Amino acid sequence: MRWNRGVWLLLFIFASFSLSSTALAFPDYNEICKYLISLSGWEAEKCSGMKMSGSSVGDVVTAVREYRQGEKSLEIGVIGGEQAESIWASYGSGFQFESDDQLIKVETINGFTVGMAYNKKDKEGGIAVKLASNAVFVVNFKEMTLDEALEVAKKFDWSGLSSL
Repeated sequence: MRWNRGVWLLLFIFASFSLSSTALAFPDYNEICKYLISLSGWEAEKCSGMKMSGSSVGDVVTAVREYRQGEKSLEIGVIGGEQAESIWASYGSGFQFESDDQLIKVETINGFTVGMAYNKKDKEGGIAVKLASNAVFVVNFKEMTLDEALEVAKKFDWSGLSSL
Protein backbone atom coordinates (compact mmCIF):
# COMPACT_ATOMS: atom_id res chain seq x y z
CA MET A 1 0.00 0.00 0.00
CA ARG A 2 2.82 2.40 -0.83
CA TRP A 3 0.45 4.85 -2.53
CA ASN A 4 -1.21 5.55 0.82
CA ARG A 5 2.09 6.54 2.44
CA GLY A 6 2.30 9.18 -0.27
CA VAL A 7 -1.20 10.36 0.57
CA TRP A 8 -0.22 10.84 4.22
CA LEU A 9 2.90 12.75 3.17
CA LEU A 10 0.95 14.95 0.77
CA LEU A 11 -1.61 15.74 3.47
CA PHE A 12 1.19 16.74 5.79
CA ILE A 13 2.90 18.92 3.18
CA PHE A 14 -0.39 20.54 2.17
CA ALA A 15 -1.15 21.38 5.77
CA SER A 16 2.37 22.68 6.33
CA PHE A 17 2.00 25.29 3.63
CA SER A 18 -1.68 26.14 3.90
CA LEU A 19 -2.41 26.46 7.59
CA SER A 20 -1.23 28.73 10.38
CA SER A 21 0.30 27.72 13.68
CA THR A 22 -1.58 26.89 16.87
CA ALA A 23 -0.41 25.48 20.17
CA LEU A 24 -1.86 22.00 20.68
CA ALA A 25 -0.98 19.28 23.16
CA PHE A 26 -1.02 15.76 21.74
CA PRO A 27 0.13 12.46 23.20
CA ASP A 28 3.16 10.68 21.83
CA TYR A 29 2.35 8.59 18.75
CA ASN A 30 3.22 5.42 20.70
CA GLU A 31 0.27 6.15 22.98
CA ILE A 32 -2.01 6.37 19.94
CA CYS A 33 -0.51 3.16 18.51
CA LYS A 34 -1.92 1.29 21.53
CA TYR A 35 -5.38 1.99 20.08
CA LEU A 36 -4.49 0.66 16.61
CA ILE A 37 -5.24 -2.89 17.65
CA SER A 38 -4.58 -6.21 15.94
CA LEU A 39 -7.58 -7.51 14.01
CA SER A 40 -8.54 -11.17 14.03
CA GLY A 41 -7.99 -12.69 10.59
CA TRP A 42 -5.83 -9.78 9.37
CA GLU A 43 -2.06 -9.54 9.01
CA ALA A 44 -0.86 -6.25 10.49
CA GLU A 45 2.32 -4.25 10.13
CA LYS A 46 3.87 -2.58 13.14
CA CYS A 47 2.35 0.79 13.99
CA SER A 48 4.52 3.74 13.02
CA GLY A 49 4.19 7.44 13.52
CA MET A 50 5.72 10.74 14.45
CA LYS A 51 5.23 13.72 16.71
CA MET A 52 6.42 17.20 15.86
CA SER A 53 6.20 20.39 17.88
CA GLY A 54 7.38 23.94 17.55
CA SER A 55 7.01 24.08 13.78
CA SER A 56 5.26 26.74 11.73
CA VAL A 57 2.26 24.39 11.42
CA GLY A 58 1.89 23.89 15.14
CA ASP A 59 2.04 20.56 16.90
CA VAL A 60 1.40 17.45 14.84
CA VAL A 61 1.07 13.77 15.68
CA THR A 62 0.35 10.84 13.38
CA ALA A 63 0.12 7.10 13.98
CA VAL A 64 -0.51 4.61 11.17
CA ARG A 65 -0.90 0.85 10.88
CA GLU A 66 -1.43 -1.25 7.75
CA TYR A 67 -3.54 -4.41 7.57
CA ARG A 68 -3.99 -7.12 4.91
CA GLN A 69 -6.43 -9.97 4.43
CA GLY A 70 -5.97 -11.63 1.04
CA GLU A 71 -6.59 -8.92 -1.56
CA LYS A 72 -8.18 -6.59 0.99
CA SER A 73 -6.02 -3.88 2.50
CA LEU A 74 -6.47 -1.15 5.07
CA GLU A 75 -4.36 1.73 6.24
CA ILE A 76 -5.69 3.00 9.54
CA GLY A 77 -4.36 5.99 11.39
CA VAL A 78 -4.92 8.97 13.59
CA ILE A 79 -3.88 12.47 12.66
CA GLY A 80 -3.77 15.23 15.23
CA GLY A 81 -3.07 18.84 14.39
CA GLU A 82 -4.02 21.30 11.76
CA GLN A 83 -3.87 18.80 8.89
CA ALA A 84 -6.69 16.95 10.66
CA GLU A 85 -8.75 20.10 10.20
CA SER A 86 -7.92 20.17 6.48
CA ILE A 87 -8.86 16.49 6.07
CA TRP A 88 -12.16 17.14 7.77
CA ALA A 89 -12.89 20.33 5.79
CA SER A 90 -14.18 18.36 2.79
CA TYR A 91 -16.78 16.66 4.99
CA GLY A 92 -17.52 19.51 7.39
CA SER A 93 -19.83 21.33 5.00
CA GLY A 94 -22.16 18.33 4.92
CA PHE A 95 -21.61 17.88 1.17
CA GLN A 96 -23.15 14.63 -0.07
CA PHE A 97 -22.90 13.05 -3.51
CA GLU A 98 -23.81 9.77 -5.15
CA SER A 99 -23.48 8.48 -8.70
CA ASP A 100 -23.15 5.03 -10.27
CA ASP A 101 -19.41 5.10 -9.50
CA GLN A 102 -18.90 7.38 -6.48
CA LEU A 103 -20.37 8.00 -3.05
CA ILE A 104 -19.56 10.78 -0.59
CA LYS A 105 -21.60 11.12 2.58
CA VAL A 106 -21.52 12.18 6.21
CA GLU A 107 -23.33 10.34 9.00
CA THR A 108 -23.38 10.24 12.78
CA ILE A 109 -22.26 6.84 14.06
CA ASN A 110 -22.00 6.04 17.77
CA GLY A 111 -22.09 9.77 18.51
CA PHE A 112 -19.23 10.64 16.11
CA THR A 113 -19.45 12.50 12.83
CA VAL A 114 -18.12 10.21 10.10
CA GLY A 115 -17.24 11.24 6.55
CA MET A 116 -17.07 8.55 3.88
CA ALA A 117 -15.85 8.57 0.28
CA TYR A 118 -16.16 5.42 -1.82
CA ASN A 119 -15.30 4.48 -5.39
CA LYS A 120 -17.84 1.74 -6.14
CA LYS A 121 -16.18 0.53 -9.33
CA ASP A 122 -12.69 0.15 -7.83
CA LYS A 123 -13.93 -0.94 -4.37
CA GLU A 124 -11.72 1.54 -2.53
CA GLY A 125 -12.20 4.62 -0.45
CA GLY A 126 -11.70 6.43 2.80
CA ILE A 127 -13.45 6.97 6.11
CA ALA A 128 -12.72 9.91 8.43
CA VAL A 129 -14.05 9.95 11.99
CA LYS A 130 -13.93 13.35 13.66
CA LEU A 131 -12.46 12.69 17.10
CA ALA A 132 -12.03 16.37 18.00
CA SER A 133 -11.75 19.68 16.17
CA ASN A 134 -8.07 18.90 15.58
CA ALA A 135 -7.99 15.08 15.40
CA VAL A 136 -9.34 12.48 12.98
CA PHE A 137 -9.32 8.69 12.79
CA VAL A 138 -8.74 7.77 9.15
CA VAL A 139 -9.30 4.49 7.29
CA ASN A 140 -8.11 4.09 3.70
CA PHE A 141 -9.22 0.81 2.15
CA LYS A 142 -8.91 -1.23 -1.06
CA GLU A 143 -10.78 -4.26 -2.43
CA MET A 144 -13.58 -3.81 0.11
CA THR A 145 -17.09 -2.44 0.13
CA LEU A 146 -17.78 0.66 2.18
CA ASP A 147 -19.92 -1.39 4.57
CA GLU A 148 -17.08 -3.89 5.13
CA ALA A 149 -14.59 -1.11 5.82
CA LEU A 150 -17.00 0.66 8.15
CA GLU A 151 -17.53 -2.53 10.16
CA VAL A 152 -13.76 -2.86 10.60
CA ALA A 153 -13.45 0.82 11.55
CA LYS A 154 -16.06 0.34 14.28
CA LYS A 155 -13.80 -2.24 15.97
CA PHE A 156 -11.49 0.57 17.07
CA ASP A 157 -12.05 2.56 20.26
CA TRP A 158 -13.09 5.97 18.91
CA SER A 159 -14.09 7.17 22.39
CA GLY A 160 -10.72 6.21 23.82
CA LEU A 161 -8.91 7.94 20.98
CA SER A 162 -11.00 11.07 21.39
CA SER A 163 -10.04 11.27 25.07
CA LEU A 164 -6.27 11.33 24.42
